[in-house]
Amino acid sequence: MASAYTTPIPTPPALPAHLRVHVLVMRDDGRDLTPEDIAAAQATYPVPVTADADAGVIGKTKPTGKARAKATATKPGKPATKRAAAKRP
Repeated sequence: MASAYTTPIPTPPALPAHLRVHVLVMRDDGRDLTPEDIAAAQATYPVPVTADADAGVIGKTKPTGKARAKATATKPGKPATKRAAAKRP
């Protein structure tokens, strides 16, 4: 189920015209929205026909697998990893 609902609303005259205002509807308890929650949000704040594709129901993101290890920061000019020195016979 969806974790949030968002839709643009008209920008108030007090804000600069280049700013976009969105309503974001989420539950206080952090759970997913129920179908009734989504219906109430859509009835109160319908998505305009001219809205961006990101308006409406936002799906819950789930991890797809193990987290990848983050690369460690290195100083410029230094190699990212050190190799063991080759042994000489």
